[in-house]
Amino acid sequence: MMDLRYFVKISLTMALVQPLLMHVSITEALFATLLLFFGYLPVLHQLQPQDEGKYPPGPKPLPLLGNLHMLNLKKTYMSLWELSKQYGSVYTVHFGPKKVVILAGYKAVKQALVNLSEEVGDRDITPKFNDFNDGFGTNSLYMYYHGKSPWYYELIQYHHSTVFK
Repeated sequence: MMDLRYFVKISLTMALVQPLLMHVSITEALFATLLLFFGYLPVLHQLQPQDEGKYPPGPKPLPLLGNLHMLNLKKTYMSLWELSKQYGSVYTVHFGPKKVVILAGYKAVKQALVNLSEEVGDRDITPKFNDFNDGFGTNSLYMYYHGKSPWYYELIQYHHSTVFK
């Protein structure tokens, strides 16, 4: 059963808004919407939580887009490698609103996975990276693009000998 107060609110809102909409063209409405959206972006950027002390340095993100404008989405690994030359082997990028810490290079990965395994072991996996490795931690981006390589089997053997001891 519909609440009478809800019905009255809807009726009053429509009575107030309908005369305004009768004299507005679609182009004007679209322009006003875009103007409000782009006018709101700087406000949204200022309202983002400033917890930069917890994350490594990285490029300054745009609101909503993050650092996607800096990445070549066909060769993301090359873009991330170029960023590592500027920000070091451990840095933060934003994939949209999602913060991601990038480890570039053997030493950074080894330190994170071996020496700091307790701290980084409970990080969530984004759906796209889960697609890259089919839900397993043994595949790599190389295999995603080029199929299994000869060293894949060595990696599996090493993984099984280390994990299942």
